[in-house]
Amino acid sequence: MNDPVAAQLSADRAFDLGHRAELARNRGEAIRLYELAADAGSAPAARRRGLLALQLSFSETWRLGGDGIEALRAEAEQWLRCAVALGREDAWEDVAFAIRCRASATPEDMIESENARARAAEAPASDRVARLLSDIGDSDTPSPAPHELPTLLPWLTSADERGDTWATWLLGRLVDSGDAPGGQALALSHWQRGAERGDARCAFELGLRIEKKKKKEATALYERSAAGGFGLAALRLGHLAKTWKDAERWYLRAIELGRTDAGIDIARHLTSGAKGAPVDLARASRGWELAAEGGASGAIAVAAEMFDEGEFAGHPIGRDPVKARRFAEQGMDLGSGEGVPRCQFVMAKQLATGEGGPVDREGAALWSRVAARRSDPVSERARVLHEEIWGSLDDAARQRVIERDRELHPGVDVGESG
Repeated sequence: MNDPVAAQLSADRAFDLGHRAELARNRGEAIRLYELAADAGSAPAARRRGLLALQLSFSETWRLGGDGIEALRAEAEQWLRCAVALGREDAWEDVAFAIRCRASATPEDMIESENARARAAEAPASDRVARLLSDIGDSDTPSPAPHELPTLLPWLTSADERGDTWATWLLGRLVDSGDAPGGQALALSHWQRGAERGDARCAFELGLRIEKKKKKEATALYERSAAGGFGLAALRLGHLAKTWKDAERWYLRAIELGRTDAGIDIARHLTSGAKGAPVDLARASRGWELAAEGGASGAIAVAAEMFDEGEFAGHPIGRDPVKARRFAEQGMDLGSGEGVPRCQFVMAKQLATGEGGPVDREGAALWSRVAARRSDPVSERARVLHEEIWGSLDDAARQRVIERDRELHPGVDVGESG
């Protein structure tokens, strides 16, 4: 592309689409678009591409060997350095972190990392603020590092004075959490000002803080917030509703606004009959599936088990090993949480039999072993499965399983046998 203006427009468009794909958890498409944008000269795209590789190196340790993890982290560092080369001096901060993540980092690596951080501190303030805002802009619970606050707070204060209600909301969050001085009274005044300016997030935060003492006023604030497109407010209204008709209306609105976890609440009501909801296990199972499809962490293990066993709460839904394995993988990618052992157990069963994908007896031994070690209702069943699989492996295969377990869980006594 010879026209630099057209090239930049193309890069910006590709970056925007990539960011949307990332938020929608379409990782493959996000990577493709970020690479297109970076090739066209977008430094933010190169940075996001590097950060995605870095995230994958942590979230997918369960399926990657040491060499795979190291390769991803090297790839991440390469993209982050590309962002620096494209003009984002502040990306040295990310390069510094990538250096510290190198396998068997040496004292020399630590010195190199500190030097990179020093170079990041010399970047223009506008670039440093842009990086921080990019990282926290889509979070409901922003938490910038303490050393970033001196850069961020003056910009937020100035933006708030100019009428930027997102900055007003974030100032309130930082004050309320203690990251910035002022106490709760100041946080409430920020959110009150933002709500008066029509900001949906500020209205929600204000409602949440006054709900116990002023429920009627809080409900009105939640309704204003939901009308402004803030899904968490609609979810809260569903919780507060006294009848199933009202609760369902707000939960469905929350889903429309991107809160797919509201599907869990719908499913639970349809299972228990709470608030006068009709008991409908078929629809409840679909609610769990849709919530899991949307990435709601609390639904993923339920969906994996549901499709592995072919039933939900005694209601037959038909086994679907492909879906069971996909949801189990999705849950294991989370890395932690109460549903992870259940996903590990489902994956172990799938790998042992080859349902939903290839057979991998060593993988089945590994994940049944890990699930059995956890304090979870599936632990005993996982132990029984592990003993069955372990007996079918030869000594070399058993040793590979133990070594992989030790690699994935450093510092944990994984034992020397099944």
